[in-house]
Amino acid sequence: MEFFLLFAMILVVFILFLFFLNEMQLFTNYIMASSGSASVAFTIAHSINVVSLGAGGMSSVVDIPTGYTITMQPKAIVATDSQNRSGSAMLLPSNVTISIPTNSSQVTISNLNGTITVIG
Repeated sequence: MEFFLLFAMILVVFILFLFFLNEMQLFTNYIMASSGSASVAFTIAHSINVVSLGAGGMSSVVDIPTGYTITMQPKAIVATDSQNRSGSAMLLPSNVTISIPTNSSQVTISNLNGTITVIG
């Protein structure tokens, strides 16, 4: 009887270990995907900041992975993937207009006399 009880306790501990291991893997995957979104947002925001500090007529072309929705919040760029995981990066105060379709893989950022346009 004691052997059965000990075996059952070891089995329960093992099942709990596997459950928490699976949960940790799911959480790690979520964090990795969110950091990918933050990386895309940082790439675009950094290029916008560089172009906005540059002279009028300056432009930059940035390659990004496809499948991200890029939006603008007050003083921030937000990149969201297809599973609604998002990341953001801060912008310098400037006049920015964004038009980037979801399937865009290349973004052109231009400074037209103080107005920054971001086109995908």
